[in-house]
Formats: sequence, structure tokens, C-alpha cells
Amino acid sequence: MIDAHRRLYGLASLYEHVGRAVYDAQGRSDLQPAQWSALRFFQRAGAKARTVSGLAHYLGITMGPASRTTRALERRGFLASQTNPDDGRSSLFTLTCTGTEQLKTDPQRRLVAALETLDSKEIESFVGLISKISGYLEKH
Repeated sequence: MIDAHRRLYGLASLYEHVGRAVYDAQGRSDLQPAQWSALRFFQRAGAKARTVSGLAHYLGITMGPASRTTRALERRGFLASQTNPDDGRSSLFTLTCTGTEQLKTDPQRRLVAALETLDSKEIESFVGLISKISGYLEKH
């Protein structure tokens, strides 16, 4: 039982290491992981979802951190905002050309390259396992 427990801690450490490794080699960018996630969100989200509220929901965070993230990205020129025509109290965000260029250096690209080395059966297995782990972590 102790060996199994130790092995699971080793696996958890390896999983954590993979997550850190993605961002450790991010090059000259000083964006935080949440800011990278926000850029990815604003690149892919539908027009009406590109709000602070939409980002907060996507990242599973409260409005305060989501608002600080969007303001920081806007100050750096990665996002542009305009008043939401459906709700004048909120803003809609879009990636600027600078934001689009920044995503070309997204550290997640390294992880995608690593995943591309897996065959379809390995990917299917990985998706099932990572989904199960993610679901557990969201509930607990």
C-alpha cells in the first residue's frame, strides 16, 4: 500500500512537472499562464462571449482576477475593447495584431508538439484519463 501511494505521488509530481515545463521555456515572454489562457480564450470565443464574465467562466475564476487579466492584456496591447452593444455596462474584447502575433509564441505549442508524437490509441487513452482526473479535481 505504501509503495502504491508513493508511486501515485510520483505520478502527481510528474504531471505537475509537465505543466510547469510548458511555461518554463516560454522564451522572452513574461506572460503568466492565466494570461496565456486568456489570449487563447479571446482567440477562440464567439463574439458575444468575449467579455470579462465569459473569461471568468472559462477559467473558473471570479470576476476580479478575470478583470485584472483583461486590463493587463489590454494595457500591453494584446487586447482591444469596445462597449458591448447588447449590454452597455460591459466590454467586448478582441485580439489585436500584437495579441495574434504573441500567440505564435504560445508555450502550449510545445505540449501540442509532444502530443503529436502519440498514436491515436495513446491519445484516446490520454483523453479519457485526463478528462477523468480533471472532472475529479473540479468536484473536490
